[in-house]
Amino acid sequence: MKTLLLFAGLLISSFSFSQLSAGLIAQYDFSGDALDVSGNNNHGVVTSATLVNDRQGNPLSAYHFDGVDDNIFVPAFPNTHLNYSFCAWIKADIVDQNDKGILNQVGTHTGLLENMTSFGIATMGSEDRIFGRHRASDGTFISASDNLDIDLDWHFITTTFDGDSLKFYKDGVLENFTLINSSAPKIDTLLIGCGRTDDTPFGFFFEGSIDDIRIYNREITDCEIEELYTGVNPCTIGLEEVSKETKKLIKIVDVLGRETPFKPNTPLLYIYNDGTVERKMIIKE
Repeated sequence: MKTLLLFAGLLISSFSFSQLSAGLIAQYDFSGDALDVSGNNNHGVVTSATLVNDRQGNPLSAYHFDGVDDNIFVPAFPNTHLNYSFCAWIKADIVDQNDKGILNQVGTHTGLLENMTSFGIATMGSEDRIFGRHRASDGTFISASDNLDIDLDWHFITTTFDGDSLKFYKDGVLENFTLINSSAPKIDTLLIGCGRTDDTPFGFFFEGSIDDIRIYNREITDCEIEELYTGVNPCTIGLEEVSKETKKLIKIVDVLGRETPFKPNTPLLYIYNDGTVERKMIIKE
């Protein structure tokens, strides 16, 4: 057998640990409704979107959007334009989606210089892609990851902004980042499953399913993103503790974070007791 190593996680000292509740301003589990379970009461108003099975097969635990008019609207949403992180699990129904919004935070509609920070699904010419995007106060449109292929599987998408750079992650892996020289103005509305056009408050409707949204008013770390994706925190084991024990495999999970037995010729995540995570595919000929 041959092993194709796709990704090796890095051990990080316990002095750098995740605080997944810090800066969390909204969390939508979509377990039967669009309520914000972060405790901040940023509840969503559902228009036509329907509850479906989530990525793990749990019924009524994700929202499906028909690409016509379905959306979830959150008015008076806290402003996150200085620093932010948007996270969501998404599954497209079709790959040919021309600039469809997934999760958009927008300001008062002002035409061509519309205030917007967002991440979404789009096509550029004949190239289907998924991307992170940020529209600055001067109307500049910045995009990260212009060439990431869309498929019909569930994926964990994250975009972060620290005031200087826009980063885009797919399934816990940093795909691209773009430097930004201008900030976004005040924004106060959250749109889920759609975007906003220059003429109407709703448009660019997404066709597919969305689940487990988290929005922060800070840039979350690579380690926190990995924890949200795999359910395992790779930052909490100290170097001294690790040096005293033999590295052991804790469990194997698939790309959706579900524990699974070993499967040859399949990309899997191997999670060890020292906090490292290896993404690899063992090829059996």
